[in-house]
Amino acid sequence: LVVLVVVPGAMAQTGEITINLDQLGVGGVLRPGDMTGMRLSVESRRPDAVNVWVQWEVRNADGDIGEYGRTLTINPGSSTNSTRFWLYAPLSPNLRGDTTWTVGVYEMVDGVRGQRLAETLLSPPNPGSIAPADISLIAVLGTSRGNLDGLSLRGQQGAMPIASHEETRTAAGIGVAEAPDYWWGWSTYEAIYWGDAVAAPPTGLVDDRATALVDWIARGGHLIINLPASGNPWALGVPGPITRELERLLPGYERTKSGIRPAIPETREAIPLSRVLPQLAKSGYESALGDLVRQPVTMRVFRDSTTGFDVIDNHYQPLIATDAGEVFVIQRTYGRGQITVIGLDLSQPVLASNGLPQGDAFWNRILGRRADTPTRSEYDAIEAARMHVRGFNVTEYALGRGDAVVSAINQSQQAGVGLLLALVLFIVYWLVAGPGAYFALKSYKQSKHSWLAFALASIVFTGIAWAAVTVIPNRHLNIKHLTILDHIAQPSWDQRDTLEEPQMQTATSYISIYNPTYNDTVLTINSADPPQHDLLIPYSPPRSITQEFPNAARFRVDCAPGQDTPAELELPSRSTSTLVKARWRGNLTSEWGGLISEDPTDPVRTEEVIDPNTLQSRRVLRGTLLHDLPRDLEDVSIIWIDDRRQRTPGYLREGSTYAPWRKAIDSGAMLNVGHDTTESKWAPKTPLTLEFPDRSTLEQTLKNLSLQSANQYGLNMTGTVSESARRTMLAMLSFYHQLEPPSYHKTSATESDSGRESWFYRVDGRELDLSVWFNRPCLIVIGYLRNTEIPIPLRIGDSDEVPDGTGVTMVRWILPLKLDEGTMPSSLPSASDASPESSAGGDAGGRVNPMISTATLTAE
Repeated sequence: LVVLVVVPGAMAQTGEITINLDQLGVGGVLRPGDMTGMRLSVESRRPDAVNVWVQWEVRNADGDIGEYGRTLTINPGSSTNSTRFWLYAPLSPNLRGDTTWTVGVYEMVDGVRGQRLAETLLSPPNPGSIAPADISLIAVLGTSRGNLDGLSLRGQQGAMPIASHEETRTAAGIGVAEAPDYWWGWSTYEAIYWGDAVAAPPTGLVDDRATALVDWIARGGHLIINLPASGNPWALGVPGPITRELERLLPGYERTKSGIRPAIPETREAIPLSRVLPQLAKSGYESALGDLVRQPVTMRVFRDSTTGFDVIDNHYQPLIATDAGEVFVIQRTYGRGQITVIGLDLSQPVLASNGLPQGDAFWNRILGRRADTPTRSEYDAIEAARMHVRGFNVTEYALGRGDAVVSAINQSQQAGVGLLLALVLFIVYWLVAGPGAYFALKSYKQSKHSWLAFALASIVFTGIAWAAVTVIPNRHLNIKHLTILDHIAQPSWDQRDTLEEPQMQTATSYISIYNPTYNDTVLTINSADPPQHDLLIPYSPPRSITQEFPNAARFRVDCAPGQDTPAELELPSRSTSTLVKARWRGNLTSEWGGLISEDPTDPVRTEEVIDPNTLQSRRVLRGTLLHDLPRDLEDVSIIWIDDRRQRTPGYLREGSTYAPWRKAIDSGAMLNVGHDTTESKWAPKTPLTLEFPDRSTLEQTLKNLSLQSANQYGLNMTGTVSESARRTMLAMLSFYHQLEPPSYHKTSATESDSGRESWFYRVDGRELDLSVWFNRPCLIVIGYLRNTEIPIPLRIGDSDEVPDGTGVTMVRWILPLKLDEGTMPSSLPSASDASPESSAGGDAGGRVNPMISTATLTAE
């Protein structure tokens, strides 16, 4: 997906001020429901400088108009002296090509908005700029894509993806000058691939744009840097050229800062492609490449186990290495996000022209995915061999749909009490003032005084109504929330500087706010010091029916809060509830409670033990956990991702050749061995001793999760969603790219179809995915707290007043475990090594299948 929105010339001109649209959406991409950036330029022909407020008007689910803007000073001059800036606003989940927005410029006088100087109407420039809400997006800085477009294969005529739950698209050609100045602008993207340091030089990312990128990573973003085959544009080991905000996250920073020898990866030129091919492609692809495997490539190596060369520092860990032990991909965490550095230039012609790297062999390990990535020609061969799964009963399921959230936080009943009282009061008033007074007076033959009685009744009931409004209701702001709270624990072996990388929690919170008054209220996040550019915006439930109020109100949102300004949102109120979404990063207060932690007397560790039954050595996880959460943790899931890796996927071998499809039994295998266990309830201060089943269970658990969701949470469900179904949905959003992929091919042409296939796609909650943690050893604990105060430090206005109310908090705690580098080369046999399917043309029963003997693997 490549759409760059550039509208030259004047978009609107009113007297002396002109508004120009430079860019709509980072990379020219708009996705319904997302926080999106708009870059504008304003030109002035006035003889003097002028302070202005520029705003982008966007309606929310209630029909109220948000004025998302910022103040700035426009200097006098010609079109060569225009002022460029970003505005950010949440788009409607119902965004369409004919949606229209108003952008206005207003003069600011002594901090007060004055007369309008200019105004224009804007719409999405073309239908292609609107990305579907149900796809994954990866931004590409520069033009080199690294074959990321091969991550998913779209079905025919707009059908669901062939082998994955959702489609992945790239937005390429983004330059550093087009980078947003707040992390909100990057929030549309799951990852950023920086594969072209020439078209997008790292030295050009400075000031607020560098801070925005780092903030986005800290909140769960994934930056992927691909080093070029020659040169050092990232200045690894060289202090100064790269802005410090980004430099401190790069390899070599610790060594350079400490004055140790430059930590520059070693360049190895003219190595044969065959040396790195097992990490780039499924086994068997070498037969399709033929003599091309001898073609030379250049690779940057961070560590070589045979020579002792090692420049891995700054909390990076090896991720991908050649079979000879040459580490050329490293990865580290920062906050809740990741930075990956690839030492193999993926734009080298021998790679780019031959479909390398393959998504399932290479990118899945980096991105934390497990779906196969067949090419179009491979799937055509599967269909020709009648090996494809037709899926006679295909069902689609939307994850993150608004009704699942709204039913958890809805306060319409509370607002409805007031409406019911008003209705009852009106009925009583009508009965008393109308027929009641008339017949009472008539019985005394005084019906001529009916109008006087009516007037007196009106006065009395007006007083009663006024008293009810001012005395009876609760006058405090009340909230109900659904919050997903994350914490990445720092293990004892990770000695990173907490001053440069403070340990913070992140949270996504959906909030219903009920204001019993008719006064506008300002809600703020009293965040960390300094504030972390948190996000507080109206929530428009996707795939839900909402009704707008006839009397649209207006509220203002500052798109450029200062370093000392907390996130805030003005709430228009009609004595009813308002829906809000918050994205927060900071530290929990002691008043709210603590978190999960290791027992210092029994820390978490892996051990090798001898199985008394088989007398074989096996790995176990030992240790004890404690927690200081405010309540019992319920529905606790404990997941251990082992550092033992599944073998690199391979094509089906047929004698001396390979078929152009994967072994069905290995299709969609997880990256690492996984174990899981559960606890129904875990009380505070109570030790929890880790104990997992002897065998790997996580893959089956994830399969059961999909089946459970298919049975209780369907696409066509509307209205209230049960707590059980909601928790299933949250779990699926948490492990989205590790859910069992849909079946797309069989072991033989004679095998019957499964009869039912399910696709799960996301319309919200993409920031909740923890799948990238499934590529490394770690411990994940997930549970739920009922009836707890919101962990986000919400305040009313600039006071310390905390809104009343409680809700459900989903706690997700992750402890990274130390990597056993002996597992770097894939050490586990693939499940199909002992399968009859690995024989030439054999089906599940070992019979020769004539339908697959004519198809052979060819290079893309």
